[in-house]
Amino acid sequence: MNHAMGSGDMPKSNAASVAVRPLSTDSEGIQQSRQREGGLGRISRHIRDWTPAAFLVSYLVFSISLYVLVDSYATKIFWFLYLTIATLLAGTTTLEAYDGLTPLRDARKATRTLERNEWKFKGSEDDLPHVDLVFDNVTPDGSGGGGHPHIDDGIRAGIAYPAHKIRVTVLGKHQGYHVDVEGDDSFRRIWIPEGLAASVARFRTVLELGESSSPPPVTVLLSGSERLHPHALRSAVDRLVQNQKIQVVQGRSVLASPRHGSMISMLASLQHDLTNALIKPGRASTWGVGVATGYGSVWRTASLRDAIETLAASGGATADATDLAYAAYANGAKGLHDLSVITYSPSPRTIRQYFSYQVRDTVRLVNAAASWSKLAFTRAAKDQPQAARSIKARMGLLYALPVQLVAAHTVLQLLSWSLALLFTRTPNTASDLADALYWSSPVSEWFVILGAVCLVSTVGLAYKARSEFVDAWTLPIAITTYPITLAVWAAFAVYGQVEAISR
Repeated sequence: MNHAMGSGDMPKSNAASVAVRPLSTDSEGIQQSRQREGGLGRISRHIRDWTPAAFLVSYLVFSISLYVLVDSYATKIFWFLYLTIATLLAGTTTLEAYDGLTPLRDARKATRTLERNEWKFKGSEDDLPHVDLVFDNVTPDGSGGGGHPHIDDGIRAGIAYPAHKIRVTVLGKHQGYHVDVEGDDSFRRIWIPEGLAASVARFRTVLELGESSSPPPVTVLLSGSERLHPHALRSAVDRLVQNQKIQVVQGRSVLASPRHGSMISMLASLQHDLTNALIKPGRASTWGVGVATGYGSVWRTASLRDAIETLAASGGATADATDLAYAAYANGAKGLHDLSVITYSPSPRTIRQYFSYQVRDTVRLVNAAASWSKLAFTRAAKDQPQAARSIKARMGLLYALPVQLVAAHTVLQLLSWSLALLFTRTPNTASDLADALYWSSPVSEWFVILGAVCLVSTVGLAYKARSEFVDAWTLPIAITTYPITLAVWAAFAVYGQVEAISR
């Protein structure tokens, strides 16, 4: 098996033991709550549900109409403005992806070494710390699934770690008013009241319930659909044991799909590999911002507790693992991307699932940008000198948060400009197209060429980092469809921004 890090890095038997539950576009909890709604409640919900789509359609219609009506001079200004921004963004993305090759190579090398040693790690298992595996089944839209039968005590058997040192915690929500706990010290389900399910309270509850006894020194945060690779936990814990300065290890998330799956599943997996195996670790290297990216992360429990307190003090209305990662960074906690720490999640197999997946990620980005962009402008507390941020790190925070949101608008505006061009100056020949793109200008010529080179290079790097769930034949399709993929991503991103605000 190729493993998520490349051909020949992982035996087939290991991946086969990782059970990944298919995505669900709705939950039983949502269906039950909708059945209890009255007429006005249903109308209000439908209006809220359709607001992002209505805004996106209005946004595109207005933008296209604007570019149809403006004169040729204004059209030229808009073209060079959007072309410049798009080229800079494409170049920065390629640079981040290239920088992400280094941690990817290191992870592949470490995996090959362990494979040759028959997965024998340094150190004795007796010296390993206890670990709490926390599965967060409370999704960003408030739906819960803590009762899913696919998460049970037997999940520890598939992890190459002493079973008696693993505690499994499953977070879900219920309609009551109090926190309910089921299970024992080895496996427990924590039911959070619906009113607190989307807040930092659910993370704090996990730690508070463990204060009566000695809490595990290491906590792993996973989404409800994530599953650890059998050797991922040991690799991450060894990182923490060997380097006391590291507070959180961020692993690599892989979207698992059936062999020879649908085109949507393949492209979603490749896009996910580009983001999680190259761009995010590369961004940490490029800008010097060691921020974990959310779920699939292994924490020192003390650092996680500090991050929870920081997040609670900030007064955020919602919180997930992404917010915790930035709260830890604000405290000066050192994060590390270790791409040999693999988690598997189900890949979207339909357009609806892909839509939900993209919107969910955008909502998380919007919430993080609203809460943590301030880190680029504020100083670290005097009692936290380790949290001091350099100029480069501040620029990296701006680029990772608000600039990514603006980038989506730039792509959509460039798309709207292009569609307006078809209405006003429809090119019938190559010469007409060159005139429409102001090809006679050296700036336009070079920026178009550089942008195209960056786009092809980025897809090529993603193909190099692809997981075993992406077939080789997807490369030419990914290259030819990448501009369309960018436009779809931008549309989903703008939709997600409105979705986050409308909540």
